[in-house]
Amino acid sequence: MKLKSITSFDGTKISYAFNKPVKNSRKFLVFLHGDASNYTVYKPFLSKYRELNWIALNIRNHGGSGRGSISIGNMVEDLHIVLKHENAQESVLIGNCLGAAIAVEFTNRYKGMAHSLILITPFSSETVRLPWLFSVLSSYMLIFIRPFSKKNRALRLNDFHKYKNKPFWYRPSLDIRGTSLTNGFTVIKLLINTKMNLEKIKKKVLIILCEKDIFIRKSAVYNIAEQNDLIRVKIIRSGHNPLTQNPRELLRACKAAIG
Repeated sequence: MKLKSITSFDGTKISYAFNKPVKNSRKFLVFLHGDASNYTVYKPFLSKYRELNWIALNIRNHGGSGRGSISIGNMVEDLHIVLKHENAQESVLIGNCLGAAIAVEFTNRYKGMAHSLILITPFSSETVRLPWLFSVLSSYMLIFIRPFSKKNRALRLNDFHKYKNKPFWYRPSLDIRGTSLTNGFTVIKLLINTKMNLEKIKKKVLIILCEKDIFIRKSAVYNIAEQNDLIRVKIIRSGHNPLTQNPRELLRACKAAIG
């Protein structure tokens, strides 16, 4: 594995972890993290699949990547530039929360580059509980914290598994140190206004939900799955952050879809 970076279409630096032991293959696993996180949340996956080709992105405004304008479209183009640069095709896109929205929109734009999708706790206007409440709270928080945000501060790459046994209130401090102060709430507002339209997707999709996730409406996800025979849903024991809360069961749930 090595850490690499590339300049995206608007000049934003995008960093990513890269592994290519299978030299003559264009098939990759592509890992996309969630809001206020970075590629290290996928460490158990990266270790488990070290004999396969994979790319683990630091989404713009997160981890070791640079600051840039935030939109799902911009993040999709960042991913496209990375995959094109690494000659990756037929990718299995594995996205958590924000990463799930990016994976779906990428598949809609670049169908030939996506083989299948694994969406972990997808967060959007269709799936979240009380979206209006998230929107209002995010707006008020942005008003409060924006004066304290330091736009020129370098973003840090925290190792989220290093702190996985810390109490729950420790996580926000990691988020603030690893990304911009306003970015997390800006992304929440973005996702609340995002409709993924999964019922129309033409690729195999595995959606993973969590028993103790208080944010996602499971009934809404099942309703979406009933409209598309290519979608399967699995539930595992975890809260909203299974990548750090229960990675072993999450790995088992993903095994068949990854192959």
